[in-house]
Amino acid sequence: SITKLMMLSLILVSCDYHHYTTSLVLPPKPIEKGQIDVNGGIEIMPASTDEPIHAPGISVSSTFGIDHLKGINTRLFWADDVNGGLSVSLLKGEEMSKNRRIYHCPRIGTTIGGYGTGIALGYEFMFQKSFNNASFYTGIGVGVGADADDLFGDYGTALTSKFGLSIMSKENLRLSLEFNPIIQSYEGEGTAVYNSSISVGYLITKNKTSLSQ
Repeated sequence: SITKLMMLSLILVSCDYHHYTTSLVLPPKPIEKGQIDVNGGIEIMPASTDEPIHAPGISVSSTFGIDHLKGINTRLFWADDVNGGLSVSLLKGEEMSKNRRIYHCPRIGTTIGGYGTGIALGYEFMFQKSFNNASFYTGIGVGVGADADDLFGDYGTALTSKFGLSIMSKENLRLSLEFNPIIQSYEGEGTAVYNSSISVGYLITKNKTSLSQ
């Protein structure tokens, strides 16, 4: 159903000035046990304020396959001398057809910087379509976050969307692009922002065969 194709995406927002990322680069093919998908790149990250503020940053992530269509993703990011962050996501997929699948992804994350520590929880659904040498994924979502030292005080929420494209090579190398428009609510003020990224990755497989085989 359409509801199952919706993505509820974690974002790192709080009542202080934290930059965050909504990127979650999916491995280009179905996740398998023993695989490791590594990814690193540059991002433009929004801030948890009532103004459309952005900062450049870098990110590194790894997805570890724990079973067929199941994996754990860890993501580290740093936003231009402002703050860093870490998120951990569980990816659980379901096949819709040979080249189409959805992923259910609960996530927890934190940001650490000069303005304190932020923490957030979320859950996401993503739809992915694979081709011969590429993969496209998309979805929509929500998120909530707060300051770690004031979890029951002010908090932020957001509505997000995701558009991702990965182009693969026979050697398991990958170029990925993401554009994630966001509408965030901070202290009652709604603001349109975005998170975008470009990254390169490599899929390590148990038998070291290429994605084309």
